[in-house]
Amino acid sequence: MRILAVDTSTEVGAVGFLDTDSGAAGETNLAVSQTHSQRLLSSIDHLLNMLACGLSEIDVLGVSIGPGSFTGLRIGISIMQGLAMAQDRMLTPFSSLEALANNYAGSPHLVCPMIDARMGEVFTALFSFDGDKLLLEAHERAAPPDEIVRLASERETIFLGDGANLYAQTITNGMRAKYIIAPSHLSQPRGICAARIVAQTARERGGVDPSKIRPKYLRKSNAELTRDSNMDAGSISPT
Repeated sequence: MRILAVDTSTEVGAVGFLDTDSGAAGETNLAVSQTHSQRLLSSIDHLLNMLACGLSEIDVLGVSIGPGSFTGLRIGISIMQGLAMAQDRMLTPFSSLEALANNYAGSPHLVCPMIDARMGEVFTALFSFDGDKLLLEAHERAAPPDEIVRLASERETIFLGDGANLYAQTITNGMRAKYIIAPSHLSQPRGICAARIVAQTARERGGVDPSKIRPKYLRKSNAELTRDSNMDAGSISPT
């Protein structure tokens, strides 16, 4: 089974390829000033050319549905929907937090990915591994970082993601058990980890009609929050 997976949930654009039969694998992970819309298709094309694999030879297409950057997710989903429809393929959605946690696949410790959600919050969850199988320990959420740190505080934990680096002091203050804050090169989304998650998801649940894929934001966008605030202010009756 040949898999192509894309993660645009953060500023790092990750594209991964995995052939579960031969073991062939490859990835591109780009942290550059270009937007995802400018670089994603060229990254896919470059990776497949390097692997001498045509898009028509891909069996499973996967895309991150979040949580993460509102704009990045929309771009990634839109592009992968177009590719899936053009190839008459189903599309396999996956969680950006699950993919990030897989940077430490097989770890005996609790794994806590944290993506900066702005406004003093992170997109986060807690995971553990049974061998290579990812297990959810605490559900995905948008929350203040100290909330997830409290849940992890009694267990040895690996924190990773841009949110972990941003809120390192909160982690230090809240953890009672041993912990690690992953270095930056292990805190970024990786294409091969995304492809592994897609392989597992495709085996367990298959794919989805591409037109039905929707982002998983976990909270309203800043624009929606501002709109709601303005509507609430406008509804207040003068006294």
